[in-house]
Amino acid sequence: MDFVFNVELAKKKIKELSYTYSDLVNVMGENGDFITESAIKKWFMKNNPIRPTIENIQALSKAIKVPLNELVEQTIFENVSAVKEIPVVGEASCGIPEPNSYQDYDQKTYCSADIWNEDIYAVIASGDSMYDLIERGDEVICDPRADILSGDIVHYEFNGESAIKVYFKEEKFGVVRFVPYNRSGEFKTLSFSVNDEALQNIKMVKVIKVNKSMENNRKSRLRAMGLI
Repeated sequence: MDFVFNVELAKKKIKELSYTYSDLVNVMGENGDFITESAIKKWFMKNNPIRPTIENIQALSKAIKVPLNELVEQTIFENVSAVKEIPVVGEASCGIPEPNSYQDYDQKTYCSADIWNEDIYAVIASGDSMYDLIERGDEVICDPRADILSGDIVHYEFNGESAIKVYFKEEKFGVVRFVPYNRSGEFKTLSFSVNDEALQNIKMVKVIKVNKSMENNRKSRLRAMGLI
């Protein structure tokens, strides 16, 4: 995939923010993007710089608050598909409830235009109940307009809890379950009769995509290689 990194714009914004490379590492880490200082320095070398990946640039765009399509030459979006910015509205539990998850979030992520609509949003996963489909720090993209079928992953809210589980409807028994993908026994399944009034109080939205954090991508790669 051919593209051009707008290094001068990135440098200008970093200078405006008075960030050092160490500062960038810390800010990216707080956003769940783990990139070493030495790697960042190579993006900005005067001679023979190493071009960051699109994932790296996305992490940088969040850290310095510059839209991704301003840091990357526009042709990449014409060749692949337009990239749309979507809000990250908070955290969602994959195990332990996050009572303050929807407070003080001012974060954005991106998805391709072919799946975008104005209602789409993202949440940051926390906990391990959806391991290894979804891991702590992953961006989980949700579409309120998408139809939900048994077997889909959903982001739901119930009794103040914001969580992510697999939606499973057992027609034969008239039961709806919200099931953790991690079957270790450590995590609970939430079950309702289809006639239970409490079911009407559950708000749920289909998960349509997961943006893996760079740290989790590295771990998955090492696991696949049998190294961890």
